[in-house]
Amino acid sequence: MDQLSRNLILLHKGNTNPKHLAEEVNWLNQQLVQLEKSNYFTDAHEIIHINKRKVYTDKKTINKIMHQATLKAFVFIHNKN
Repeated sequence: MDQLSRNLILLHKGNTNPKHLAEEVNWLNQQLVQLEKSNYFTDAHEIIHINKRKVYTDKKTINKIMHQATLKAFVFIHNKN
């Protein structure tokens, strides 16, 4: 698996062993990679197309629109959360 470059801010109490901290960062990175997969992305987002007055929630359409080089005018990605 490729290592992604991330900027993370970790808060901890007291002195922490650097080895333990590295293990925690690796675990956190693995969790974030799982959550960033397209399956979870399409569950948490919808596409709003203002000109067509439609809201797309199906995974196939969201993936198709997200893989375009640029979004058309008045097409928005909305997080359901």
